[in-house]
Amino acid sequence: MQIIDSHCHPQMAQYDTDREEMIARAFGAGVSMICIGVDFESSRAGIELAQKHEHLWSTVGLHPNDNLHEVFDPAQYETLLQMPKVVGMGEIGLDYYRTPDPADQAIQKKRFEEQ
Repeated sequence: MQIIDSHCHPQMAQYDTDREEMIARAFGAGVSMICIGVDFESSRAGIELAQKHEHLWSTVGLHPNDNLHEVFDPAQYETLLQMPKVVGMGEIGLDYYRTPDPADQAIQKKRFEEQ
């Protein structure tokens, strides 16, 4: 049976000291991964990491409530979607339970629709 971690962030800074070892352990246990971008830079970093590993893929996107006031540039993300090993758009959604302010929820909804 193939096991895929469909939502992980191995490109993030908390893995800087042991990223390759962590990936090797996962692959050794039969686990493939999809690394999820939460903004442009982490999306780009996830793609670069995925291109180095056979059993790793990536998504691109801007998180719905992190960096809430960051401007979303669809054209910028569209270029990433065309790259090898990108399997989808994400991390997106509506996280209203973490963002109770109606004005911020409106930003999330707009960002979701754009993505």
